[in-house]
Amino acid sequence: MKHLIVAISLLVTACGPSPLVLTSPSPVVTSLGASPSAEPSASPSPTPSPSPTFEKDPADDLGAPVGTAPVKPRITDAQLAVQAQAIVEAIALPKGFPYRIQLYDAAGPYHAAFGGFDSGTAVLLLSRDSVRSNIVVHEYGHAWHERFMGYDSAIWLEYGKVRGYTDQLRLAQNADNYLDDWRERFAVDFQWAFNPDYGGKLMPSDGYWSPVQLAAFRQFVISLPVRAATR
Repeated sequence: MKHLIVAISLLVTACGPSPLVLTSPSPVVTSLGASPSAEPSASPSPTPSPSPTFEKDPADDLGAPVGTAPVKPRITDAQLAVQAQAIVEAIALPKGFPYRIQLYDAAGPYHAAFGGFDSGTAVLLLSRDSVRSNIVVHEYGHAWHERFMGYDSAIWLEYGKVRGYTDQLRLAQNADNYLDDWRERFAVDFQWAFNPDYGGKLMPSDGYWSPVQLAAFRQFVISLPVRAATR
């Protein structure tokens, strides 16, 4: 995870101004029964890879003429960081671990990534043009599964059962289809279920999941901190 942070820092040095880093307020830990910095699983955790988010924020193009991109005023890094932090704080889940917002100028295909945990603090890497709720919540979803699920196959298979998956469990990226990686599926589900702008009412497509599946997924996510503390 430190390698990814170093790599992003090098990109920032080459491509733009130094990244602005904003650390979360003191986390509110609810019913965890253990220190937020405790690792949830004894299983070895490989360094997470950059996690691009491809879903589109439906609010982006409101009011923009067809065929044109919306024009957004340039705001400061301090404002962007506060916006990103406000999005995380609005997620209706206990903040069971500290997090850090790190802004950078995008280089290549990755406009955002989860940078792993640095001394117990989740690092959310966001390009300056990608501070939107769908992207911020997606990357926070990666921090949530990394912290509370680790690479415990039993927990991941339970998630797969909730979602009705029948393919083989995969916890590694695939260049051909990033959604072969169940960690990406979880982050996408997390974004649709917990995005404070959506309230669980917007779905990526008809039939994505039933109300029963949505409720089951939300309950599964909510249960993870307490379960991790007892493993």
